[in-house]
Amino acid sequence: MIFDYLFLPILFLIALITSYQDLKFGKIKNKWIILGLGYGLLIFFLFFIWGLVAQPITEFYYSSIKHLSSDSPLPVFTIQNFYLKTALINFLIAIIISFLMWHFSAWSAGDAKLFLVFALLLPLKYYYKTFLPFFPSFVLLVNIFIPIFIFLSIKALFFCWKLLIKEIKEKKVLKSIKELFKNNIVDISRLLILFLTMFLSAQLFQRMANFSFLNNTNKQLTALIIIYLISVPLTKTLKNKKIFFAFIIFSIFALTIGFVYYKEVFIEMFWRVLYMVMFFLVLIGLLRKVLNSYIEERGIKEIKIENLKPNSQISQEFLSNIKKELPEVYKSIQKERYFQPETLDLIKNFCINQKRTTISIYKSFPFAVWMFLGLILTIILKGSLFSLIL
Repeated sequence: MIFDYLFLPILFLIALITSYQDLKFGKIKNKWIILGLGYGLLIFFLFFIWGLVAQPITEFYYSSIKHLSSDSPLPVFTIQNFYLKTALINFLIAIIISFLMWHFSAWSAGDAKLFLVFALLLPLKYYYKTFLPFFPSFVLLVNIFIPIFIFLSIKALFFCWKLLIKEIKEKKVLKSIKELFKNNIVDISRLLILFLTMFLSAQLFQRMANFSFLNNTNKQLTALIIIYLISVPLTKTLKNKKIFFAFIIFSIFALTIGFVYYKEVFIEMFWRVLYMVMFFLVLIGLLRKVLNSYIEERGIKEIKIENLKPNSQISQEFLSNIKKELPEVYKSIQKERYFQPETLDLIKNFCINQKRTTISIYKSFPFAVWMFLGLILTIILKGSLFSLIL
């Protein structure tokens, strides 16, 4: 309860201000991030120090000021070390997750830092319905991304429905499906092997260790989402033939272990996991394709060349033109998270040579607003959105 009074007011203040800034100006000022992190870490530090000195101070207060005898009951008011450790471990893991998601362009640096503030200041009691060991703030992460995903998916589905009707009229549907399957069959196969191996290995480990961390649908779905989040960097790694071959060997080893030692339940487990993974991959794959189509068509705006900034995200179509004409510049763009002055000049010169006065970039997305929504949902539900449907 004490953390509600200490943390929630400052947390809501920062969430409101950063949401307004992101919506109005498309950026989050660092001073609010510093305020939140500094305040939260200071409170935790003070509680840690108080835990060390609470006993002697309490004894001194009751004996010297209240003049109670030493054998009288002397309540000591402090915070359990377990809570402090859990909260700080959660924050440290949040730092790693935020960095990885920023590194793989899942969100901007400002959004990553704001998530750290939320993970630090939101009391742990608001995760209790779907509490995850070590990283309870994963629930907050889910409650942030699920509404975004649903919102964009609905908009994208309406958009793609119009495209589908158009293609049906032009009799291009079968051709589009064939091209979609042909262009993605390799990536789908890699993802299927990746998901199947990791999820099946987790279930086998659970049986061997007699540790029930995947004992219900809620946790299994959470595990699938975690695997999906790390699948992007992993699938890039698996494009290396040697690594992919090693992963195949590991897959065969896991299947062999399961078949030899758990033959009576392994086959049923295998087909159940295969069904779940394939359904998940097909659903997510289709939605990703729909979202990508929508973003490419509706999430782009034209700006004047001189207004191109270091943090602008150039559209994929324009990047493809640069890749064809200036592969070295394209490589530089891929390496740089923010355009260096030299790269900006090269891009602008390319546009001038192409006789273009504008350049297409992706529209900014007010992520802080959705993070605030995810925060509110977590506080209301005291768990993830999945707890409503599972």
